[in-house]
Amino acid sequence: MKILTSLCATLCAASFLLPTKALAWADGGHKTVALIAWEKLGASERKWIADLLKQHPTYDVHFAAPMKEELGDKVDEATEQRFLFAQASIWPDMIRPPRGSKDPNPYEQYHRPLWHYVDIPILADESTRAEFHQPLVDPNFTWKPGGADFLEINLNAAQVLSKALYELHDTSIPAAKRAVMVCWLFHVLGDVHQPCHAAALFYAKKLWTGDRGANGVSIKGLPTRPLHAYWDGLPGAHGTDLSHASDNARAWLNDAALTKAGEAGKGVSVPEAWVRESWASAKLNVYPPYVLKAVGEAKTAFYSKDGQKFYSVTVTIDHEDMVKYEANALAVAKERVVIAGYRLAEAVKTVSAPVK
Repeated sequence: MKILTSLCATLCAASFLLPTKALAWADGGHKTVALIAWEKLGASERKWIADLLKQHPTYDVHFAAPMKEELGDKVDEATEQRFLFAQASIWPDMIRPPRGSKDPNPYEQYHRPLWHYVDIPILADESTRAEFHQPLVDPNFTWKPGGADFLEINLNAAQVLSKALYELHDTSIPAAKRAVMVCWLFHVLGDVHQPCHAAALFYAKKLWTGDRGANGVSIKGLPTRPLHAYWDGLPGAHGTDLSHASDNARAWLNDAALTKAGEAGKGVSVPEAWVRESWASAKLNVYPPYVLKAVGEAKTAFYSKDGQKFYSVTVTIDHEDMVKYEANALAVAKERVVIAGYRLAEAVKTVSAPVK
């Protein structure tokens, strides 16, 4: 899986100008990933994460207060741990500036909009491929410690995961900073298992600048638009509480096919591999042939922002394809969430293990 160098310059130049991307899995999806991981961990590993999260610099605001509001004053240790796991998984979305707000973001020092995704291009057809002539190159998935702050701010999701896995095992780093990285590990690991966070569709004469992780393609008749937002909500909506996310996690862990997928996937521990899996899933499941055909037939809309032009399309597919798309998307989303949960558990086992 390669990307075109002719796109690289465009993508790099535009990355600072793109409108804020849609969130990845909504609260329900992220919390389910975290709670599946909790179920697959031992007592010492659960406690290690919970104790570290209690050192988080915004613990009182984003953890303790919501826990009291949702669960009351008396919470047993296991429930407290599960709440902290779930809350850690959504913290990087909680610190985003409110949409449309002109007020300063009090958590701007932690906000990292580029850390949530890696958009590897998908070229819709041979005509699109013919528009871009340059040799193919791989995106940069590597990360090394000691990078300058301005470079760290602009990491992609795969690089952030490597950073988190390294720094969480480094006890010389203050606990508060490592607690922040726990949240990024939990959240971004979930993000990269959402297929729309690993791919951007390019279509000649339709989506010249790409669809920004399926933010530029909508299917008429789906309950949520665009496709990115539709996929986000499949495992559970924003505002999903601990009880409902726990029900999801337990139900899906009782599904033999899903647990088989989780067991098979947990041995893959390289962030780049996770991203490439999601890219392949996007190509197969977000943009199946009948959707690509509909994109080719649709009228293109566009808008400008900061001197950049962004394209979008709303497509129509027949009823049979719609039913097929929705059923398949839900099945894929559940599987990706379960695999992410198993992999998060394995990652926690690695970073919480004593340094030898």
